[in-house]
Amino acid sequence: MWALQRAVELGELIVGTGGLGPTVDDLTTEVVGEFFGQKLIMDEKTAEGLKRRFESRGLPWTSNNLKQTLFPEGAEIVPNPLGSAPGFRLSVSSGKVLFWLPGVPREMEVMLKESVLSWVAQERKGGGEILACAFKIYGLTESKLDDIL
Repeated sequence: MWALQRAVELGELIVGTGGLGPTVDDLTTEVVGEFFGQKLIMDEKTAEGLKRRFESRGLPWTSNNLKQTLFPEGAEIVPNPLGSAPGFRLSVSSGKVLFWLPGVPREMEVMLKESVLSWVAQERKGGGEILACAFKIYGLTESKLDDIL
């Protein structure tokens, strides 16, 4: 939650990725909901679409997939044209906006272009500055990096 707190303190538009899947280690939606004091609401339209997607591909439906249909109250769902986990957009304190997208790179890239950047172009016409930072870490395990941070 420290990273989310810092992002909200420093940014007007926060874009995060990952942790939206159906498994027990996908905790992003719960953390965001808790952080902003929003209860999680199941989106029936998303649930129906996800079930149809699984059926059309002949994939088994398991109840843990419903986790991908829970969103913080008031969030707008960002469709995922390539995968099963949609993202979401949440307007938070002081006009700040949070987008959260899946961590799968090809899914995230499409959603970033189709949803996030188009929203930025429409809502923030000619204003503001977009700062981005990417880190490529080599020679460290994820657990060692976590320990360092």
